[in-house]
Amino acid sequence: MADTASYRRDNPRGRIQAGKLIAQLGLLLSLLFLGILLLGAHFRTETVEWSRQFIEAVGGPGIFIAVLLPDAFPIPLPQDAFLTFGLIGGLGLGRTMAWGGAGSITGACIGFWVGRWLATTRLYEIFTERVGSNGHEVVERYGMVGLGLSAITPIPFGACCWAVGALGMPFRSFLIAVQARWLHIGVHLWLIEVGFQGPT
Repeated sequence: MADTASYRRDNPRGRIQAGKLIAQLGLLLSLLFLGILLLGAHFRTETVEWSRQFIEAVGGPGIFIAVLLPDAFPIPLPQDAFLTFGLIGGLGLGRTMAWGGAGSITGACIGFWVGRWLATTRLYEIFTERVGSNGHEVVERYGMVGLGLSAITPIPFGACCWAVGALGMPFRSFLIAVQARWLHIGVHLWLIEVGFQGPT
């Protein structure tokens, strides 16, 4: 036990630097807000039409799947783009948050069980070496706190879900920590709504 404590104290891998993390989060949220502000100012008509067509084609389940996939697997899908489609394409704030939040939590659960099933395989080793090393190291060091932070900050959330499954976190603890994802979805939707409306 002492050896493990010493390793975590002395080894910098996975250590969270609060100031750096807050700065990264602020930058990403600012870029999201600026991007949506510019979209609303210069491409409002086109964006509303694209969003309306998307929602007419796939509805809330499309938002659910689009948010689920990158939280369950290392797939580079732009979740905020699909949340934008839902918000201004006819679903509104409440239903977009419900579909997006449910998709994110479901994706996280899939990632947890994938990590649990692959924990002792070469495939998981490859995953941590090439994609999920930071997430694995963060939750190995901080446990539920690290997972909860990954739900609302730039720490890779999907990789952390795989990692806690592989590391044996109880599913009940996992479910408690990932509820922070609702805050992530809610803040992003609020920024999208305010930014797209633009200055009043």
